Amino acid sequence: MYKAYFTKNLNNKFEYINKLINTTNCSNVVYFCPKKYKELAEKNIKNAYIFFYEDINKNNDPYDVTYPDTLLILDGSARYKNIMGYVFKRLEKLALITNNKVIVDIVPFTTDIQYSYVPFSHLKRQILGHQHFYAFRENNMEYNSKGELVEGHDFDLLAEKMAPVTEIDYPHFMEADTQTIYCEITEEEKKEYENYRNELFDKYETIQPILTRLADFVNTRQSRYDNLYKLVNNLKGKTIVYTNIKSHNGKIKRLLKEFDNVEVRTFYDNNEKEQFADNIVLAEVPIVKNYLFLDVMANAKKEAKFYFITGHTTIDKLLYGRMTDEFTQIDEFTKVLYKKVNKID
Repeated sequence: MYKAYFTKNLNNKFEYINKLINTTNCSNVVYFCPKKYKELAEKNIKNAYIFFYEDINKNNDPYDVTYPDTLLILDGSARYKNIMGYVFKRLEKLALITNNKVIVDIVPFTTDIQYSYVPFSHLKRQILGHQHFYAFRENNMEYNSKGELVEGHDFDLLAEKMAPVTEIDYPHFMEADTQTIYCEITEEEKKEYENYRNELFDKYETIQPILTRLADFVNTRQSRYDNLYKLVNNLKGKTIVYTNIKSHNGKIKRLLKEFDNVEVRTFYDNNEKEQFADNIVLAEVPIVKNYLFLDVMANAKKEAKFYFITGHTTIDKLLYGRMTDEFTQIDEFTKVLYKKVNKID
C-alpha cells in the first residue's frame, strides 16, 4: 500500500489517520511527526507507536517495531528535505522494511519543486520514476501521457505521476487573502545598516550568520515597528503577530499593549491558535524554515487575512523573495495536483 494525503485541516488529518489505523490489516502501526506536534499526536492518535523525526537518531526503537506488514505513516515529512541529513537517511532505511507506507502532509514539498522527490521516495521511488534525488534534480526532459516532451519538473507531468496514489482535499494552498506591506527605512537606519553589513562581511567567512544578523537588524528598526503599529491599529478583530524568535516578542508586545485583541507569537510555537484569528501579521519574514509559517497558514481559517511585512533592503528582498517563490510554487502545484487527482479539466 502506497498513499499520499494532503490536507490543511487538522481534524481531517486525524480522521484520515485514525481511519487507516482502524481499518488496516497490518500487524501494527508506526507513526512519525515533527516534535512540535507531540501533544496533538498523543491526544488524537491511538493504537500506534508514535515517534518524532527529531529523535530518530537517538535509538533503534522505530526499527524494533517495524516489520514487512507494518503500516508506516509519515506526517509532515516534506520539511525534512536534506537527503544528506540523518532524518532522511534513517527514514529511507525504515521505509525499506515495510510494504505499507502513507505520507500525510499539508503540502507535497517545501522550498522548491525538486524536493517533491523526498516524501514520495519514502513511498516508492518508481512513483516519480527516478532511483535517486540527483537524477530527479537534473530536470531532464521526459514524455508526458500525451506524448509531449516536457521538463522533468513540469507541474502537469509530476501531478500525473502522483495522482494515482494521492488524495488532496483543498483546491490550492494559498486560499487566504494576502497583502504585503513594504516599509521604508530612514536615512539614518540605512547608514547603520550599511555599516553593520560591512562589519559582518569582515567578521564572517560564511554567509548564513551574516544573513541572520542583517535580518534581525532590519526587523528591529524603529521604522519597522512604526509600520507594524500603523497596520495593527487599522485592523479589526482578533490579530496574531508572528516573529522569528521569542526575544523579539517582548518589545512588540509593549508596542501593541493598548490592543486587547492582539497576540504576539513566534511561528516556531505549536499551531492551534491561528484558527481563531481574523488577521495574521508576519512581522518578520522567516530566515530559514519557511515551512513553519506554512503551518500557520494551513491552520488559519479561510476568512483570515494575511499581512506580510518586509522592506527594500537587500536582505529583505532576498528573504521575502525566497519565501514568496516557495509559497507560489506550492500554490501553483497544488492547484494542478488537485485537478489531476479529481479529474477536473
